[in-house]
Amino acid sequence: MSRRLSFQTGFAAGELDPRLAGRFDLRARREGARRIRNLVPAATGGVRRRPGTRHLADLPGILRILPFPRRAGDRLVALGAGGLEVRRPDGRPEIAIPFAGYDAARIAALDFTVWNDELLLVHPELEPRRLRYDPPFGWVFETWPFRRADPADPLSRPFVPFERIAPSDVRLGLSNVQQVTSAPASWTFTVTATAPVFTVDHVDTWLRIAGIHARIFNVVSGTEVEAESFDDPAGLVSTLDWAEQAFSPARGWPATVAVHQNRLVVGGTRDLPDFVWLSRSGRPFDFDVGTGLDDEAVAFRLAGEEREVVRHLVAGRRLFVFTSAGEWVVHGDPVTPTRVEVVRQTRIGSPGDRRARPVEVDGAVLFVGRGGRDLREFVYTDTEQAWQAADLAMLAGHLVADPRALAFDPVGRRLWLVRGDGSLASLTVDRNANVVAWASHDTDGTVRDAVVLDARVHLLVERAGTPALEVLDDDLGLDGAVVYTADPPTTTWTGLDRWIGRTVWLLADGEPLGPVTVQAATLVLPRPASELVVGYGFTHELVPFAPVDAGAGIAADRPWRPVRITFRLLATHRLTVDLGRGPVDAALPATPHDGDVSLRALGWRRGEDPPAWRLVQDDPRPFTLLSVTLEVEV
Repeated sequence: MSRRLSFQTGFAAGELDPRLAGRFDLRARREGARRIRNLVPAATGGVRRRPGTRHLADLPGILRILPFPRRAGDRLVALGAGGLEVRRPDGRPEIAIPFAGYDAARIAALDFTVWNDELLLVHPELEPRRLRYDPPFGWVFETWPFRRADPADPLSRPFVPFERIAPSDVRLGLSNVQQVTSAPASWTFTVTATAPVFTVDHVDTWLRIAGIHARIFNVVSGTEVEAESFDDPAGLVSTLDWAEQAFSPARGWPATVAVHQNRLVVGGTRDLPDFVWLSRSGRPFDFDVGTGLDDEAVAFRLAGEEREVVRHLVAGRRLFVFTSAGEWVVHGDPVTPTRVEVVRQTRIGSPGDRRARPVEVDGAVLFVGRGGRDLREFVYTDTEQAWQAADLAMLAGHLVADPRALAFDPVGRRLWLVRGDGSLASLTVDRNANVVAWASHDTDGTVRDAVVLDARVHLLVERAGTPALEVLDDDLGLDGAVVYTADPPTTTWTGLDRWIGRTVWLLADGEPLGPVTVQAATLVLPRPASELVVGYGFTHELVPFAPVDAGAGIAADRPWRPVRITFRLLATHRLTVDLGRGPVDAALPATPHDGDVSLRALGWRRGEDPPAWRLVQDDPRPFTLLSVTLEVEV
């Protein structure tokens, strides 16, 4: 027999996919773990108990939350089937606005951006709307005010994109031309198509026929409509040169939206899924291409070998277009009608549900791949002189399951991913330090959404059947926590109605009183306290790989036993470890403890099971593990 020392100085590789259990050659085995639950790896190497969440407000009926940063004060917008609510970042309500157009499926597929203190919302089946605050009237929720040729005339031509959507061989003919007014001059006429291209939804939409613009006011049949125009149609009888309004009930509405270089960018409609339009510079609701001047609108189609459907737009150092078939970069500094270049860089593709919006992190864009089980980092690399989309979840694909939302915490430098089953995964990523560390997280409830506002991660969490707004808080070790205070300290606490019948943890002045089931709205503590924290507990768990690798000198089939395990801790109040005979509490010399704690273990093992040690505890107080030294006998 011989003894070996195994050092694990950090967990920078995070939790690894169980399918990698046989890869003894991976360096990630020595820097990762079989399981990291409710702990967050640090870029410096250690792990600590994840932040808890602070309860802000109950949100009955709410399905999604949107961040709304404003110069006049940030807001959160909560969307439900009955409309939307505007709330302050601390959860306080401002106004509820009813709107019947949103259902669960549409809310999930909504895209949004912010322009000049206005929240712009788009969905391919709904006319785009904006939310803004108008001092004389308060909050206003209205359709986009597309600029018109005559701002005083609501029936004048809107400056929206015009595109040829019908087949290229369809010809339009004009007949029954009549002048109806002289000041200003206007004409009515019948438009006849050589194939059925019109529906009843074309009423009040516009056509551009050989340079003249006409509004359809009556649909006679699929091939015939009646229209009016302020342009003289004299001499126009039949032509192939025509286009129709790209945004309309007949052809669908924008599916995704962004702001880039002082232009509003919209991408994809139901009938034009592969188009992207940029508004005039500084005029977000004017898409008039004019004569191609530098400040006029830009429009282009993504022509590739596969069918391209625009899924997301991301405005960063460049304008990035993510489609069903690949990733495109729009070059132009600035982008103008004559200085725009659109190039597809990679061929990963994005899922069709548009749920998980990409996020930008330090110049790279993180997005979910087409299969829904990979998280890609789209970034330009100097070594390859090309754009690449590496899979950041290659070693932890089991944690990227049906992603619903991505939220990057700029303070903690951590990405939070909401999974389809209502749990969370986190990714600590630092390209400079070569850190890509995943971890899994669960809670007593279901996480529905996650957004970042004012550098804080806000969550929509459903607990006991009621959605609630919560925020990640590093100072809390409980979920959905509410902090009560009293001056002077007291033993009797009232106002706990929301907790009746629920099993929760109590912390009185930072000291845990264990999980209890609240029986009444009044609670009596065994000793006076000035602060009482009530919330749902969660258990953190860390399970290492067996020291089966060349560095430890242990083959996969050789028996081994742990002899001595040393944990290096930082500001830790409790250490509970299972060494093979059930969890036991280690005796810490002081709390919070900084330094090493050594434990002796018994029992021979072979392969991965049971592990040399397993850390599992539900104590809500701070916990940080920096490294582990394992002495084994072979």
